[in-house]
Amino acid sequence: MDVLFADRRPDAQVGCGSTSAVVAVGWVSCGWVSSVDAQLAARRAGTRPPDAPRSCAARGPGERLGCGTLGGVDLKNLSDEVEIISRVYARVHGVERTDDWLVLKLHEEVGELTQAFLNLTGRSRDRGLSDDETRDAFRGEVADALAQLLLVARRFDVDLPEELERKWFRWRHLVQPEDIAGIGDVGGSV
Repeated sequence: MDVLFADRRPDAQVGCGSTSAVVAVGWVSCGWVSSVDAQLAARRAGTRPPDAPRSCAARGPGERLGCGTLGGVDLKNLSDEVEIISRVYARVHGVERTDDWLVLKLHEEVGELTQAFLNLTGRSRDRGLSDDETRDAFRGEVADALAQLLLVARRFDVDLPEELERKWFRWRHLVQPEDIAGIGDVGGSV
């Protein structure tokens, strides 16, 4: 799998499994590095290394990553930890974690995220929170929604890196240099 890597420093390190590579700019295919132009040309020609793994990703500058990660996070380990805490929650609160409960709980968390976003952007009633508390609440709700989504994916055996590859990353061949410009600046601190 080809991976977009936005770091432009010559010493940026990424890797896949036990393989690591030094990236100047462009794309990484676990053990295979090229410039954006060369990579785009290869993609247009329909060529790529036959041994490139499917689940390898790069997100930030200088991160060392392994296959099976997404954005530097091992989703399996993260999912395992979230599952454990969800079991604790269910035990402490007497909740039966059925299939529909998991999906409905996800909906609840997305609603709370929406509420926190409206508060963050000044489109909700004043809740008496400081700016820092408002930002903390929003970040917490993002984490809650992500954790619940991981639980749903786990319960229904959804391989997130594979599905992201199938649904989102299949568009990589259309990436142009202007699409990656400033990618490290996207988002910012909330």
